[in-house]
Amino acid sequence: MNKHLPNNPQAFQEIQKDFSDAIRDPKGYPEVAGVDERHMNVYRELFFNNVEGFISGGFPVLMELLSKEQQTELVRDFFINHACHSPYFLKISEEFLEYLLNCQLDFLPEFAYQLAHWEWMELYADVYQTTREQAPILKLDFEKDPIGMIESAWCQAYDYPVHQISADNPCEAATSYLMVYRNQQLKVEFVALNPLSAMLFQCLRDNQHLTSDEILRDIAAQQNMDINQVVQGGRQILQQWCDLELLILQSR
Repeated sequence: MNKHLPNNPQAFQEIQKDFSDAIRDPKGYPEVAGVDERHMNVYRELFFNNVEGFISGGFPVLMELLSKEQQTELVRDFFINHACHSPYFLKISEEFLEYLLNCQLDFLPEFAYQLAHWEWMELYADVYQTTREQAPILKLDFEKDPIGMIESAWCQAYDYPVHQISADNPCEAATSYLMVYRNQQLKVEFVALNPLSAMLFQCLRDNQHLTSDEILRDIAAQQNMDINQVVQGGRQILQQWCDLELLILQSR
């Protein structure tokens, strides 16, 4: 055993905590016993810059909306106050999203969490590990084939048009439905949906045995809409999704 380490496990845990507190919060914990300031600052800068880099890279639009000082304050507040559940750097974006749910910094826009969630969805789609092979349908038979949605596609509803937000584009509340997916070329894309196509997406996600037309007739009945209009409009949407290679054949 290293002679410089304490034999008491509890004492060693206290040293670890003092060290991690000093890395997270330099103002609150300016000194650590046995560590000189120069070396302590190296550790602080290394850890903080790594976390800041992951957040800036994962949430570029949200960070673009803030001043440099606000960006630093946001990352520092996350670093100090959020208790991460994972030691892996690749999970930082997910931890940051969880942090934003209860963040009290008053300079954040009211849509900060939803914007960050949208940016996180693009990251999630990019690294998502599919659980099974799925060959997309190349040609649709609306009356015969039971169909579903590929695994690497998701639909999210937001209270803001998060896909349009930028520093130059002020945002007003407006419900938006967005489908993000990773295509067969492993590129992440998205499509803006309307309420009907969002409902159709969910029906395809849950479908096991219904054909396209059966799904569309069910939607029309549930929404008390004209069946012919829903089937005609729905077929156009499904054809677009088929062209994007988003649909798969389900076994009956």
